[in-house]
Amino acid sequence: MGKHLVRHGFMSDYTKRIYHGEADCGRDKVVRQRIEEYDNDAEKALEARNVCVALATDGFNLYGMVAAPYTCWPMFVIPLNLPPGVLLQRQNIFLSLIIPEHPGNNMSVYMEPLIDDLVHAWEERVWTYDRATRTNFKMHVWYQYSLHDLPAYGIFCGWCVHGKFPYPICKASLKFIWLTKGGKYSSFDKHRQFLPPDHPFRRDNKNFTKDVVVNDLAPQMMTLAAVRAQLDTPEVNNHEDGFVGYGEQHAWTQKSCLWNLPYFDDLLPHHIDAMHTEKNIAKAIFGTIMDIPDKKKDNVKARVDQARLCNRPKLDMVPPSADKSWRKPKADFVLTRAQGREVLEWFQTLMFHDGYAMNLKRGVNLATMRINRLKSQDYHIWLERLLPVMVRGYVPEHVWQVLVELSNFFRQLCAKELSWTVVAEMERIAPVLLCKLEKIFPPGFFNPMQHMILHLPYEARMGGPVQGLVFAEQEDPAYTWDHYVAAADVDDRDHRTFANKAERVKAELWDFYRCQEGFEARAASVTEQASKKLVKDMHYEAWVQAIIDFYDEFRKMKVTKEEARTMNLTKEEFMVVDTER
Repeated sequence: MGKHLVRHGFMSDYTKRIYHGEADCGRDKVVRQRIEEYDNDAEKALEARNVCVALATDGFNLYGMVAAPYTCWPMFVIPLNLPPGVLLQRQNIFLSLIIPEHPGNNMSVYMEPLIDDLVHAWEERVWTYDRATRTNFKMHVWYQYSLHDLPAYGIFCGWCVHGKFPYPICKASLKFIWLTKGGKYSSFDKHRQFLPPDHPFRRDNKNFTKDVVVNDLAPQMMTLAAVRAQLDTPEVNNHEDGFVGYGEQHAWTQKSCLWNLPYFDDLLPHHIDAMHTEKNIAKAIFGTIMDIPDKKKDNVKARVDQARLCNRPKLDMVPPSADKSWRKPKADFVLTRAQGREVLEWFQTLMFHDGYAMNLKRGVNLATMRINRLKSQDYHIWLERLLPVMVRGYVPEHVWQVLVELSNFFRQLCAKELSWTVVAEMERIAPVLLCKLEKIFPPGFFNPMQHMILHLPYEARMGGPVQGLVFAEQEDPAYTWDHYVAAADVDDRDHRTFANKAERVKAELWDFYRCQEGFEARAASVTEQASKKLVKDMHYEAWVQAIIDFYDEFRKMKVTKEEARTMNLTKEEFMVVDTER
């Protein structure tokens, strides 16, 4: 499985140069330095052709978002010896497993064959053909880390991320608070303990939780050896599923099969996908600043929880008087509707290079005051490049400065190159930045995603620049045909190379549509009939989906497909749905 897939890297004319040290490969040097720290494994690290790999997985619905709630989980093996520029290209990522359902607590069962291969490749080595020297050699392969968003991270390592201990690195040493009205756990005011002992924020009993001074020191991160000792002696709960103490002393749901790897205690075994974290944080800030009803974190429930926890009387809900209802005072960080409209009109004027970001003006909807179809890359560009300009002059200076610090934090974190001094400084300012955000936003804003700001610099220091720590929801650039003509082609697994990528596309399309000689007329007839039916079906399904979207968005009613097929909309209603899309 995984070990056999990695062997193919030595059979390519391009990747063979990398494994022989003929190409720059900074991440591989970092990994090998770590392996050399262990005397027993120094010999394996000296051989440049030995391979370290990362594992990545995430679930997706094969049938689209409106179909049955079914997920499929592919498991990918990524060789880390490659340079960052080609590390996550399709031809260098190998599919090793396909899990046909949500794995839940059975993830280790599905992964057993892959782990057995990794153990064998580490201890007994694998015979591999080296195309550069035209010889066979025995190759070591070792697991370096996994790469996931937070839910998949929890499944992969066996820790529940949905309770009071939602972050697997802090584990039970950091307990989130429960928001009564919000109905969720929050990391609000859990970051002052990570500040230096003499920091003034620790003694501030007004801008954080009212009448609370923090004297506790930051919790110590458990070593993997300590975690193994904790997992080696679990006490099964005979009355309920799981282990004794679950939800009170820990959140372990299983013991991952990764612990079967003999070197697992010496790793930082899991990494958070930085792009997922950045997207979720940017999405929360954008929805809150623009006051989007179903996206903002500053809603009525958040204000009620804030009044209970914080001393911010100007933001408390105003009780009704006479015939008026409850009123929510405007916060400094929220734009007015007129300001929001000016911002959206500004977005309609923005232009980017091809492939840099989507054409934002196509997603702007002035009727609903939002931007539709934003992807991870778009939130990445918005947070790091556009946010400081967008809110300048609309929010108070102290709010703007904090948002600029957040933007600059992610801009430095996502840089192509990182220096040790910059990462050390980011680790120092991360808790300060979170505390500044806590002084501005309500407790309902802070979920596990915001807490991960604290740990991202440490993961960058241990794993290298985050370009190699971005996997899930990786977007292809918006290439034009001219890009394909100008782009050089690379040797594929069939050892075919074309003049450019455009020639490859034409050749592969010709191979796909070519039929046996003498059947051209029949093939043309079948293709025409199938195409007409497909277009007709597409229009019909779009008509049905438009009815569903209209009733959901504008009438707040859930309509099934069966019901939608018997309904209709006016032309004006169809146009509103079309504009929304």
